[in-house]
Amino acid sequence: MRRRSLDPRAPLHVVVEATTWTHGRTGIGMYTERLSRALCELGYGDRVVFATNRSPGDITPRPEGAPVVGPRFPIRAAWMQSLLPLSLLRERPDVAFYPNYLAPVLSNVPSVVTVHDMTLFLAPETFTWKKRFLTRALMPLVVRRAEAIIAPSDATKRDLVRLLSIDPARVHVVPEAADPAFEIQPTEADTREAIARFGLRAPFVLTVGTLEPRKNHVRLIEAFERVCDGGRDVMLVLAGGHGWKDAPIVDAMTRSRHASRIVHTGYVDLPTLRALYGASLCLAYPSLYEGFGLPVVEAMAVGTPVLTSRGSSLDEVAAGAALAVDPSSVEEIADGLERMVSDAALREALVTRGRERSSQLSWKRAAEQTRAVLVKAAGRMPPQGRRPPRTSAFAPGEVPQLPDNALEIPKGVDPRDWIVLRTLLYADMFHYPLSRAELTRGLIGGALDTSEVDGRLAGSTLLRAHVREVDGLLCMAGSESFVPARIEAARQADALLAKHRGILDVISSLPFVRGAAFSGGTAFKNSPEDLDIDMLVVSERGRTSLTFLSIVVAMRLIGARDAVCVNYLLDEDKLALGEPHDFYTAHQLAHIVPFFGEHHFARAHAVNAWLLEHLPNARLREPEIRARERAPLLKRTLERALSPLWRCAEPFAHALLQARMRSKAKADGISVRVDPGELKLHVNDHRRRIMRRFEAHVDAFRARALTLPNS
Repeated sequence: MRRRSLDPRAPLHVVVEATTWTHGRTGIGMYTERLSRALCELGYGDRVVFATNRSPGDITPRPEGAPVVGPRFPIRAAWMQSLLPLSLLRERPDVAFYPNYLAPVLSNVPSVVTVHDMTLFLAPETFTWKKRFLTRALMPLVVRRAEAIIAPSDATKRDLVRLLSIDPARVHVVPEAADPAFEIQPTEADTREAIARFGLRAPFVLTVGTLEPRKNHVRLIEAFERVCDGGRDVMLVLAGGHGWKDAPIVDAMTRSRHASRIVHTGYVDLPTLRALYGASLCLAYPSLYEGFGLPVVEAMAVGTPVLTSRGSSLDEVAAGAALAVDPSSVEEIADGLERMVSDAALREALVTRGRERSSQLSWKRAAEQTRAVLVKAAGRMPPQGRRPPRTSAFAPGEVPQLPDNALEIPKGVDPRDWIVLRTLLYADMFHYPLSRAELTRGLIGGALDTSEVDGRLAGSTLLRAHVREVDGLLCMAGSESFVPARIEAARQADALLAKHRGILDVISSLPFVRGAAFSGGTAFKNSPEDLDIDMLVVSERGRTSLTFLSIVVAMRLIGARDAVCVNYLLDEDKLALGEPHDFYTAHQLAHIVPFFGEHHFARAHAVNAWLLEHLPNARLREPEIRARERAPLLKRTLERALSPLWRCAEPFAHALLQARMRSKAKADGISVRVDPGELKLHVNDHRRRIMRRFEAHVDAFRARALTLPNS
């Protein structure tokens, strides 16, 4: 698969291997769920697809709208190495993310793999023969083929580099975090219910994790016995399901001389676990080896003091906010438990430091860091953040943003007045008076309702001095002559659309066209009569290039090639704009006017929620004209009957279009983007020039006008 170099802020198409996201998930399953949710909520408009060999219903509750690919197959390892690569070929993602050590060996989709720890190599005796045989054998090959590797801690990264001879630059440390639900403190009723459910009594020490050798349960039980022998009336609660080689742990619990004080709860759900954290005296987590150790930060988030292992990733994760002990020493674990039980001041200090530490870790931050790795692995430029710094609107190579002089509220000016003024100043730059409804809907950088706008226009001395209303249109003082010009431009635009009304029906009836809207000058009705109709078109999924070519051919056949300008064409599944999230693009998107397939544009507004950062009142405009789709049954029949042909033709159409448009761009200076799912065909990139003009326009107004007091 050919690698593309795209803007890092553009939407990413990523497949996430989600076989561990099941009912009763723990550890890596929780990691997969929490990180996936956070990735879906970042707001970049990414297409996140989940891949599993299980029922799609296992991935629940799934992020809204996130698709699942399979197929179902009983053996995960066989599915991953044989069937998953075929699914990836059909899906054609930018990158695939594997959160559980392994990935397909024979797949040319760029891959990122998370390696949680290196226990398989450091303590293989703690794993089943199947994992030692399969996972340990495949891991070196998988990580060497991967574009990038994610490790949850520096300790894991060091082990990975040392044991598998991996280039350190390819390993990215992305710390995990507690689920946000752990930040909600359990109520007294929650803790009472949990205590009663398992027959507990306070105080008790809690340990969390599947019963398996590396969790060090046997030494913890022996240390607990010493504390009880010293006269302490305390219980030990083990929360976690049964694991491999758990017999010695079960034996240690049942044979303990203080067995009546030891309770094994089995697997518990998140609300119950949170209640147990909240009710416990402390968390004891002296694991022999962990890649990260989520229970440590979960307990800290709830406000529970933590005892954990020294000299490992657990010590690194705790960052001085836990009592650290040698996990190989029963005596040291016992001494640590004794201190926790007897020293209230120590517990209080650890709670304070623990809350501070847990607040430094979040799944949103982990998702941002993970996405940066995915973007780089997909062959894009290294990410520089979601929006460029606004030190200057016109730095070379930077997407122009609104100038500072428009954003900064002048001293003594009511912020509401400045929101109205900068919106009118921007329109004034285009000689474009606004109706009150247009002004309210297009307010720049602030949200005021209609009554607030009307109130400021009537009551503000500053606005009364510098804003005029003529024939129901608002303009800056001195620009009253623009009102009749705008009315005439609107008349000419209506005449243009009436003249070419049949063309709209033709475009709406073409194969693969799912939606069409007026854009640019046509949407604003400020184009002269002899210009073309600017459009944004939405195509059927995976048919973007064929859709564009069909429009070109159809317009030539009916002699209307010069009447239509499709300057943006988007895949119906990729409506999140890949262009940087700047004000100019937001303004253009906010003012499109659908004439066919309106619901697609409503969805485009929803998935491009970033435009509300610039235009908080933006709403999709109501259609003034609705095109008629001719012979819709015939259209769908042709699409379905010849589906195999279209599927083969799309890559050729894309290659042809890409070569043609890049050649034209080089020759004529056109700004284009020709990617699967997105065609951007602008004659010029106006943004830098417009922002430079706006900065000068605002400067001139501030210099001449801001001398009146504001009421």
